[in-house]
Order: sequence, then structure tokens, then C-alpha cells
Amino acid sequence: MTRPRSIDLVDDFLSFRSGAGPLKKVQLITDGACLGNPGPGGWAAILRCDGQKKELFGCEKHTTNNRMELTAAIEGLRALKVGLRSGGGDRFPST
Repeated sequence: MTRPRSIDLVDDFLSFRSGAGPLKKVQLITDGACLGNPGPGGWAAILRCDGQKKELFGCEKHTTNNRMELTAAIEGLRALKVGLRSGGGDRFPST
């Protein structure tokens, strides 16, 4: 079993593009795996920012390990609220 990887993203480019306020540090932790290759698999991503946490996950009936690893990273990045404009609220709405 592989250990989840942690990527610290300083989202200065997100702040610039979105017109948001001060820069925030976001931690994205991802993992993906499957039983057999190909076979049934799943992925998960955790986003942490300012003491808040958002968990994402999914699965596929017929997939590969590489696909699940990449899906976790892609979905984690997709969950960042890039399109916010000035005064648009939190990047991490609680769920």
C-alpha cells in the first residue's frame, strides 16, 4: 500500500485570478488504488485550509491504479474555488 502524498499549495495565482483577499495556504492530500489492474478501484482527496477540512472520494467498477491516483489529484484541484470574485465568500464552504 502506498502512503498518501501531501502537496502544499500556496494559492497566490488563485488569489490573483479570482480577485480574492489575502493569500491562503491549502493542503491537498490524495490517494487512489484498485484491486487488480484493471479492476474495481477508488480515490480520495482531503483539502485543508484555515482549520477547515473537505473530504472527497469516488470509485469505479473497472479502472486502473494510475487512473485512480490521477483522479484523486484532479478532483482535489477541481474542488478549489478558483472562480471566486472579490467579496465572493469562503473558498471552503462547510459541508
